Amino acid sequence: MELGEDTQSTRLEAYRGYYRARAARFAAQPDYPATAVAEARLAEAVEQATSMADLHQRILDGGLALEAGKAMAEDQARAQAGLYERTNEEVRALAPAEVLAGLDAVSDAAALATLGSGAAQRSAHAVTVDEITRLWATSLVALENIEAWGTARVPARWRSRLDGYVAEASTGEHGVWQEVVASAQQQEPGWRFDEATAHAARHRRLVPVTDEVFAQRLGEHRQIVRQEAD
Repeated sequence: MELGEDTQSTRLEAYRGYYRARAARFAAQPDYPATAVAEARLAEAVEQATSMADLHQRILDGGLALEAGKAMAEDQARAQAGLYERTNEEVRALAPAEVLAGLDAVSDAAALATLGSGAAQRSAHAVTVDEITRLWATSLVALENIEAWGTARVPARWRSRLDGYVAEASTGEHGVWQEVVASAQQQEPGWRFDEATAHAARHRRLVPVTDEVFAQRLGEHRQIVRQEAD
């Protein structure tokens, strides 16, 4: 059913106000340069529309709506990529990198949504697997205790008891770590702890000890908890 001229004029004016507001909003956002350009083009097209059908043709058939969606995806991905570069979050940076690499091939709204959701899903899995590495630090207290019990200068009658504490803690930590590995391999078949990854800035900064102590505890984790040969 055709809209009356008065109704159509009212709706057109409402759309013009809406798109003017959108354009102004993004023009004031320095992190959204591509979106600001696309929204300005949208607002201009709406201003020039002579009817609702003309507006529809200019925005949808003319590709301006998709252009705005791609511009926003680009700006958001660039902002995320910049943040992750500054914070050395190499794994989290995979999602925005995938989006930026795939935008040129996007030809419709469905493909744009698929690109974003697929990148987010793959990133979530990669981050989950990557963060398993951090679980080695849950053994730090036990490793400190093992060192304290093992090096304590005590009367001979107490030595066997402390050695028992050391053995019990070592066995317990090894058992817990085996559960970690089993769980990790359900997420990522063949997963193994990598000490180089533990040294990466995104993980290292979460263990607030000196580099010397960090290296010592990581070595003890290898020997006592993971029970691997040097």
